[in-house]
Formats: sequence, C-alpha cells, structure tokens
Amino acid sequence: MCWGDGDKGQLGNGQWIRYTSPTPVLGGHSFTQIATGYRSTCAITSDGTVWCFGWNNLMQLGDCTTTDRNIPVQVKTSKKFSFLAASNGSFCGLLVSTREPRCWGENPNSELGPYALELDCTQQPPPPPVAQSPPPPPSVQLSMAIARLGAGADHACFIPVDGPNPVCWGLNGNGQVGDGTTVNAAVPKDIGEAFASMAVPNGSFHTCALKADGSALCHGDNNNGQLGTGDFTSSSTPIFVAGGLKFVAISCGQRHTCGLTGGGEIWCWGYVCDIFYSVTLLTITPPRFLITLISSPCRWNYDGQLGLGSYSSHNTPQRVTGGHTWKQLSVNGINSCALLTSGKAMCWGWNHRGKRSRI
Repeated sequence: MCWGDGDKGQLGNGQWIRYTSPTPVLGGHSFTQIATGYRSTCAITSDGTVWCFGWNNLMQLGDCTTTDRNIPVQVKTSKKFSFLAASNGSFCGLLVSTREPRCWGENPNSELGPYALELDCTQQPPPPPVAQSPPPPPSVQLSMAIARLGAGADHACFIPVDGPNPVCWGLNGNGQVGDGTTVNAAVPKDIGEAFASMAVPNGSFHTCALKADGSALCHGDNNNGQLGTGDFTSSSTPIFVAGGLKFVAISCGQRHTCGLTGGGEIWCWGYVCDIFYSVTLLTITPPRFLITLISSPCRWNYDGQLGLGSYSSHNTPQRVTGGHTWKQLSVNGINSCALLTSGKAMCWGWNHRGKRSRI
C-alpha cells in the first residue's frame, strides 16, 4: 500500500495523482521489502526478484528505459536480491547468492561505486564509454559479503559480514563518506570505526551508526544539527551523539535523526528548514512587488518532524512526546513514522500531499 504524491507514478496504482490514504500497488505481487527513493519505489518479492515504479529519468527503475511507470516493472536481471536501499536516483540491493551489493540508476558522483548491476537489456543501444575507476586501495576488497547496507542522497555505505568496520563511497562534499576527507570516493573507503548497524538516510548528506553497546555516532553535514553533537559543525569522521543514550535502532531523515532505545523511547534531533520570503506591494499600476528574504538558512523544526509537540529545533537528542512505547522506527525526508508495541503505526512531520495519511 502506498500514499502521498503520485505525479511520477511512484504509488504504483496505475495513476499519476496524489492519494491521502493508502492505495494498493497493482500487479498482484507479494512483497517482502520495499524501498522508497525520490519519486520512485522498488520492492522485492518472495522469489527475490525486484519490481520498481515511478520516476525513471535516470534508469533507476532498472527496466532499460527512461520511461516513468505507474505500475511495477521488473528490474531486468536474473539475479535475486534479499534487501534493498534507495538513494535519490539509484537503488542498491544485496545478492541472495553472495550478499554482495549491486546498484543501478544515476552515477555522476560514483553512487554505484564498483557495484553497478549489469542489466539484461535486449535490443538496447550500448551505453556510452565511461572512464575507468582507479584501482581500490589494498585494504578494501570489491567482492565481499554484506551484513548491513544503506544509501544516502548520493553516497552509500555497508558493513561487511566479516567487518566490523563499515565502508562508504560516493559524494563526499560534506564528509558523509566518513574517511576524514571531503573528496568524492569512487571506491569504498574504510571509515575506521567498528559498528553493529548503520543508518544512511535517503536524500541527505549525513550518516549515523550504532556501536555494539548502542552508542550512536554520526558524520557528514551538520548545518542543521542532525549529527546531534550539540553544535552545528560538520564532521568528516564519526563523532558521538551527545547525551550518552543507548539505542537499538537509528534512522535518518533529510536533516534530522531519530533513535529508538531498548526501553521503547524515541529520541530525535536536528531540523528541516524552509526558506521564507515576504512580498510587499509597492505600486498598484503597474503592479510591482518587493520580495524580501526573511530567513535562510534557518534552524527550525518547522514541520514538527522531531515529534516534540512544538516546532523548536535541537542539536542534541530530545524525547518524542506522548509517553508511547515504540518497537520500530523509520525516518525519511521531513517526516517520521514508528510502530507502537501494539502494532499501530503513527507518523508526524510534513504532511504535504498526504504523506502522513491516516493509518
């Protein structure tokens, strides 16, 4: 079931319009996992095949075309997948056979790394030649089994099965790769910390991870306080989230982050900022207007995505209000959703185009 904006067919219901309540995805497929990117969606069936729908301007649907689809189409590969992660214009999945990653879609910032999926395109023109990537450093193997996988706006990370140090690659202008530089990485870079799990947010430029004891560390863009370190300084290496909280799960949005504790509490930090202008009528004939920038950048929790019952922003963790006990958490873009121990889903934050729905 999907809901919200459907202008590119990303709801998979055969329509191109928005829905403010859940609507079934067509095709009769039974999916075991779903990943939502920017106006595109992919899902895995029980037999390991991947089906996608929505915006396809960057071939992110994997059907060897750039045609938008409002019903699911199968990714053209015989390979079977067990897990998916979505980026802005690309998807990555774990192969059932080897648990190695394979990715497809856009690649201007090396988002696919050395793991580009070879699509089985028949009667398609050959792709234009591309420059060869430099050889990987000796410490990083390109063929390795993956335990955890995540994709950000233009970067991706995974934790190898024989880890525990995660590796990241792709766009690195804000230090989101975590290798101590801001140089884009065409091959995986070891970030030098041992983690048990990672959260790489779809559509943003920061990365967070949990150590085995539940401590949270983040790196990358911190202009909005999304690293939770008590300041607004970005970091190209992982740094501890303030407060000493221990989490069992962590999830990242566009410019905010939330963590779930073992006791069922959700704590969030960061914000999302909208740019506001004032418009003043100067003359009536002919009409002339003065447009004045009121605030940018701003440090607000403008859409309530932190779940605090207010629109205040915070660069340290704050507990979500309501006194609920939660068991699962998912943060994406500028809204947040979670499951209560009863199984009921609740959402908060931005509701443009009905993203929160009524569940």
